[in-house]
Amino acid sequence: GICLVNVEGCGLIGVTGLASRLFGAVGEAGVNVIMITQASSEHSVCFAIRTCDREKCVVAIEHAFYREMCLYHDFGVTTTTGLAILAMVGDGMVRSIGILGRAATALASARVNICAVAQGSSERNITLVVAEDDAETGVAALHESGCCGNGKAS
Repeated sequence: GICLVNVEGCGLIGVTGLASRLFGAVGEAGVNVIMITQASSEHSVCFAIRTCDREKCVVAIEHAFYREMCLYHDFGVTTTTGLAILAMVGDGMVRSIGILGRAATALASARVNICAVAQGSSERNITLVVAEDDAETGVAALHESGCCGNGKAS
């Protein structure tokens, strides 16, 4: 399964080299990051890993950011397990206005909640994180809706 790791707190805002420190520590722990998303507020960074790597990932982050965790009481690491990744991939998505909206509508109609989403600037990949129990339903909903265009949902 997939685990979402959320690192958040006021101590993250405007910190130069934050991503380098964070993902350097995670990489040194031998954890592969599957997806990354960050809101423009810089208040949090969220990323997906394999659930089996959860513990060593959290330990690595807590070690790398020990000082910040002591200074800022709202600074912390939370994880959510039991998730799966759905990926819409393909050239047919490029400049396809509303593709993410259609995907979200298709999933909502199938009662599948989106926990996190990332889209590359190439417009050829949209990655959606959903509950593991909803993965098959989600893939079917995306295919049935036709929102994948010439792309592929898996």
